[in-house]
Amino acid sequence: MTSTSGWTFKESLAKTHIDCFFDKISDIIPVLDDPAFQSAYYRFSNPGNASLSESQNPRSRQRQCLIYSVLALGALYSETDRSGPEWATKYFAKAQGLLAYNYLGIAIRMAYSIGINDNINPPERPFIDREAAFRTWWTIYSLESDLCLEYGRPLSIRETDAKASYPLENPDPKAEMASKVTFIVVMAKFARIARKVIDLASNISERTAALQSFVGRMMNLQAELMTWRGELPAHLAPKDTTTAEGFQARGQVSWVQHQCCDIELRFNHVMLVMHRPFFAYASFSTPFYSSAMAKGVCIGAARETILLVHKLLEYPENQWTCYSHRVLAAMLVVITSIFDSSGEERATLLELCSKSLEIFRRMRSGCPAKPVALVEDVLTQLSPGMWQAEALVET
Repeated sequence: MTSTSGWTFKESLAKTHIDCFFDKISDIIPVLDDPAFQSAYYRFSNPGNASLSESQNPRSRQRQCLIYSVLALGALYSETDRSGPEWATKYFAKAQGLLAYNYLGIAIRMAYSIGINDNINPPERPFIDREAAFRTWWTIYSLESDLCLEYGRPLSIRETDAKASYPLENPDPKAEMASKVTFIVVMAKFARIARKVIDLASNISERTAALQSFVGRMMNLQAELMTWRGELPAHLAPKDTTTAEGFQARGQVSWVQHQCCDIELRFNHVMLVMHRPFFAYASFSTPFYSSAMAKGVCIGAARETILLVHKLLEYPENQWTCYSHRVLAAMLVVITSIFDSSGEERATLLELCSKSLEIFRRMRSGCPAKPVALVEDVLTQLSPGMWQAEALVET
């Protein structure tokens, strides 16, 4: 049995629900192949057997959604299980939680249909409604870029359709005249660069000349990112460049601190996405860039991500559970690098594994089982002493 979002997943009962689906529903809706589904379900229910490459597959969440949907339908039509409808509700709720990308698509289509992506402002539209529309549009725009970057999904919004003005920034006296809305504008500008990164990363070629062209485009995008980062307003600037006023706002106003963390994590993630393709080209080298440099950038970004989220464990859970996939991406970079490391470097990477494991264990709701199993396996193989200590602390 495993705990899932506050309720207990029972494998024996789940098997009954799956059998009910294929005995009844699949007869008239024969879409799924029974052996293929059973194989997928076995991998789902035995996360310890998951391979590293499979865990990185963006289709994994789609597979989970399908499994929970099958379980829900099977439970709904089960004659032997009186609690079937209750289980169906739980399964469906879990499936819906995996469909954020689909819901975002609905929001995008609605935004297009009412025209908030455009800069057309009818005189009859009140100022407050117009600003709300601008905030809504650029939030959707940024969220789509973020989800596509994180899960490898295709973009839906055409850049030429994003014509709306940025929303006005109304200052908050508590934050030295900073505004919460500034974050929307900042992340919209970040999303414009992130969309170029998505296009770049999805079109990499193995040919040497193409790789060199990729590097040139990547370095240009990195320069854009650094310019964007350097132009962040004082209250959102990185710690190494912020002013005394920025530090004061960050320390005294909770929403400023939250936004700063989010910016750092998004920045680190886009750096990972840009540079990690060169993990597959270990011997690639040019006078100004090499796979070794790519590895260094990725490990640095992964380290910053894990350490930042680990520090957030001091705060209420709702401030950091949304970053599980950022930690997962960082952790996979660490695991990919750890087997080629030794000495002090390996010790540092193992410590990052340990911290990521602690983060995942603290996520009581929706704790990703596969990442935990992967890290435990690495610690068991490479650092049994550390792993035994971790296990003793846990028990």
